[in-house]
Amino acid sequence: MRRPRLASQTIAVLTLCAATIAVACVKEPTATSLDLLDPTDTVIAGSYDLVAINGLPLPSTTKVNAAQAIEVDAERIVIGADRSWADTSTTVIVDLASGNNSPPSLTISAGTLDITNGAINFVTTTGGGSAFKGSVRNDTLTVLFTGTRFLYVK
Repeated sequence: MRRPRLASQTIAVLTLCAATIAVACVKEPTATSLDLLDPTDTVIAGSYDLVAINGLPLPSTTKVNAAQAIEVDAERIVIGADRSWADTSTTVIVDLASGNNSPPSLTISAGTLDITNGAINFVTTTGGGSAFKGSVRNDTLTVLFTGTRFLYVK
């Protein structure tokens, strides 16, 4: 009798289909929602190197317009015990038509931060005027900035 095998195969296929539908129906959180951030540790001072942008490892390339893209090759955030921070990033501009890259460019920004409701609130005072949120858990810093998730490690 092969019926039990057919029934078990049918159950396996139905289980797989149900799991696939359940995963497809789960609403993906927006990149700016705080539920992507664990409550932050309170001792956060240190140097953190960028390892991934939206889950993808460096280098990370983002199209700017039809002719150019920007490639992030490296970035480091240093958080001081005095609640200051400084960020240095190395980027290149990619010409999409030729594939040529500009020479690497170093960008520096800095600011202050505070911890409120389990999140780090970064405020840029040098190199821009933006504000963004983050959290440190163990030796990992997660930053949410303009709809993008940045992951740094100590």
